[in-house]
Amino acid sequence: MWGSYFFYAFPPFSLIGKSLQKVEQDQATGIFIAPLWATQTWFVKLMELLIDQPKAHSMSHYREALRQQGISEQAIEIILSAWRPSTQRQYASSFSRWFLFCREKDCSPFITTIPLILDFLTSLYNAGNGYSNINTARSMLSSFLICPHQIGKNYLIKRFMKGIFELRTPVPRYKTIWDVSIVLDYLRLLGETNTLPLKLLTYKVVTLIALISAQRCQTLGLLNLNSMEKKSDMFIFYLSDKVKQSRPGNVGLVVYTKFPGNELCAFTALERYLHLTKSLRKDSKLFISFVRPHASVSRETISRWIKYVLKESGLNTDLFKPHSTRSAATSGAFVRGVPVEDILQTAGWSNELSFVRFYQKPITDLKDNKFVESILTS
Repeated sequence: MWGSYFFYAFPPFSLIGKSLQKVEQDQATGIFIAPLWATQTWFVKLMELLIDQPKAHSMSHYREALRQQGISEQAIEIILSAWRPSTQRQYASSFSRWFLFCREKDCSPFITTIPLILDFLTSLYNAGNGYSNINTARSMLSSFLICPHQIGKNYLIKRFMKGIFELRTPVPRYKTIWDVSIVLDYLRLLGETNTLPLKLLTYKVVTLIALISAQRCQTLGLLNLNSMEKKSDMFIFYLSDKVKQSRPGNVGLVVYTKFPGNELCAFTALERYLHLTKSLRKDSKLFISFVRPHASVSRETISRWIKYVLKESGLNTDLFKPHSTRSAATSGAFVRGVPVEDILQTAGWSNELSFVRFYQKPITDLKDNKFVESILTS
């Protein structure tokens, strides 16, 4: 008798129907794993037996939605690859809410109408969700639902989202951003590059590269010696792995240029770092731990390193996170006269809107001073 236990069931597809009959017969409670396959005869029974919000795994909901439109399995696999894992996770949460909403309304989660979508978005608003979460749900619905109208372009949906924006205007994390000179002054105090121990040199190299490249910690964690080209006056890294800003035509090139005589020259610091770590390396990742066994590090570790430097520089790390180096560098370069085109190319943005909306901030205690050159001479 299953009713005596909190069960876990992951039956073969051919036995899902019989397994659901057993659950119903024994009045059992537990975890039941099954594909999101609305066309199967057992699917209605699965929905009837639910006692909590289902957890959608990966892109199963998109897969079923595409099946409902008559798309072949091979084409579905290719289409699903367009969504990166981070987007899949974000959409899966919104879909679980949509799925439960449709179950309560006794309607299909794959074929819908504009009024029903508005009711769902309103339920999210009433639950206390802000503009960002509701907009993510709208985007999720636009991505896969079968609807007589284009959801994202429907005038009622657009007016609804405008109303949400006015009622719960998203507040940016930063209203102002720190001057890079604050952190650079701290890096100068560490001492000469050629005399620094590995730990301090690591902090210096990571922070300098984060600033002069305006890249995310994710990108820094992907830098690889196998994809590095060293010239007399620059290091060039080609990114073979995809990052958030990767797109067709963008090969992900990161360049660190030499500035002779500058104590904050990232080229010199990186050259020294490669020399000290040569005998310690166990793989080809650029950044390795400064403690044994000197394994390659994750982007989370790189983020902690940058956070340490920001804190030691006197910045409030409860407010300014490691990712703020991206805003500080690009905002500083913009105010000092670097053309927007150069900023976009360096940071990897495809258009000016991303920079203006999310990264361009007023700088506190700004000193006078073009991208890498202006930052390093602050």
